[in-house]
Amino acid sequence: MAALHVSGVVLFACLVQGVLGGSCPSVINCGDLGNISFPFTDIRHRDCGMLVIHGCDDHEPGAQKTIKNSNKWFGIVKLEQFKITVKDDELRDFLLQRSCETFNHNYTFTVSSPLAKTSRLNHYVDVLKCRPALSAPPNNSVSNSAICRNETLYSLVDTDPSSSYSHLKGCTMVQLPTSFDVQFVDLDPNDPFKYVTHEIEIGIELSQNCSRCLYANGGQCRVDNTGMFYCDQGSFPLLHDTKIYQT
Repeated sequence: MAALHVSGVVLFACLVQGVLGGSCPSVINCGDLGNISFPFTDIRHRDCGMLVIHGCDDHEPGAQKTIKNSNKWFGIVKLEQFKITVKDDELRDFLLQRSCETFNHNYTFTVSSPLAKTSRLNHYVDVLKCRPALSAPPNNSVSNSAICRNETLYSLVDTDPSSSYSHLKGCTMVQLPTSFDVQFVDLDPNDPFKYVTHEIEIGIELSQNCSRCLYANGGQCRVDNTGMFYCDQGSFPLLHDTKIYQT
């Protein structure tokens, strides 16, 4: 199965290099990241991909490459054909400072378009922040009342997806990326920071239309000015947009 996956990635890379003509180069040099190709692109070829990397023109060793998602900037740690690892410097600073600000926001990276969508590859931990403290803590949780003044944190694992806890007055829930699959025994009531990471790993899933455009038709996956998918330099009946490729 692993060999099949690797072969698929190699085949896809070869197809992309061979078929993307016109205004889109087959590969783009992006400094320390090396050559990049669809679904990634640079700011000079914004229409040639769905994930635009900034800083590709800076070839100084160690020059930071960045990407914007939901009006937030992320540094790029690692890039593969169907996977990207980014870092959130704001979250890193909050973790170093052991700041309560860590638990004020969801830290995610998501993209959804007719070309592809992203899926998170990290493990996550749910943190419930309540003021005042709950009389009955949630199941599979540990609490900490020392980090955030006048508020109590509940770190949870194995959370029922249907339990948003939004009905609890004075409570907010956030999801934080972790560096490993946190189990209940890993939860530390004295240190809710230690399993949180500022690096986020994202997988990229091509839509069925985009996959067929690239593989079978030798075209370029594009989105028109109405937000609809079309295959440039290829023609085929548009299919219902479903997941076909996943890392």
